[in-house]
Amino acid sequence: MLKGGVLSGSVTSLFGPPGSGKTLLGLAFLHDGLKNNERSLYFGFYETRDQMLSRSRGIGLDFSPYLDSDAFYFEWFPPTEQLIDELFEKLVDLINDKKINRVFIDGIEGFKLSAIFSDRLPRFIASLTIKLRSLGVTAIFSEEARLPSDIRDYHSGEYSAAFENIIYLRYIETAFQVKRLINIYKVRSCSYDIAIHEFYISNNGIVVEEGSFNPLVGEE
Repeated sequence: MLKGGVLSGSVTSLFGPPGSGKTLLGLAFLHDGLKNNERSLYFGFYETRDQMLSRSRGIGLDFSPYLDSDAFYFEWFPPTEQLIDELFEKLVDLINDKKINRVFIDGIEGFKLSAIFSDRLPRFIASLTIKLRSLGVTAIFSEEARLPSDIRDYHSGEYSAAFENIIYLRYIETAFQVKRLINIYKVRSCSYDIAIHEFYISNNGIVVEEGSFNPLVGEE
């Protein structure tokens, strides 16, 4: 869909409602980096290390070969226990000290809960994404969306201007089944597939269907 993947050094938002697959896609991004000898960092607020490992094993992503290496790092911060400026510094220090190539930040809401003044968040996210670009790291954020009442009821996220790329995830009910959908909302500097696709999460991994999906009629 992205004609070769996100550009190295870019910043991407995985935007979707709860349960749409944001965390699992972010973990797949890190695992793919590890297979390509890229140092990777999970920086999150909701998944403990054991929870993350269990969820990733459930879709065929085995992080165990990397746990005792200097290639993979896991950092978990319970939301509200840190100030956002401290989180900013910890993230930047980790990237610099460990020479990180890829980072998955799961998710933006953790920063929001850690902020004393929530109206500061858009400027904070903009500053953070600028810093990540300056470090040359390829970053993905998960960003939670409200559940739309209609498949056409879509907005691109509160911080969309800060990201080069936005990937939109959601799910719909058709014929008594829940289908997961993915499409690329925005990509800078390269071509991309504009179609909506169905995707599956199973114990064999994440599979995106090749054919386009029409959510208004529930079929390709």
